[in-house]
Amino acid sequence: MAQQFGEKVLFVATAEPLDDEMRSRIEIHKINRPQGWRTLEATVGIGEEIIAQ
Repeated sequence: MAQQFGEKVLFVATAEPLDDEMRSRIEIHKINRPQGWRTLEATVGIGEEIIAQ
């Protein structure tokens, strides 16, 4: 939705690659993610990480 209004997109990735299936799902998502999106990979302290961006 933000992209439709010309806003920057920050994708917050919270998944942890704990097994092969999840690693595969994460890689597929990275490949399919629009190039203009910024990505924050974090599982804890997400609010602080976003503020630090």
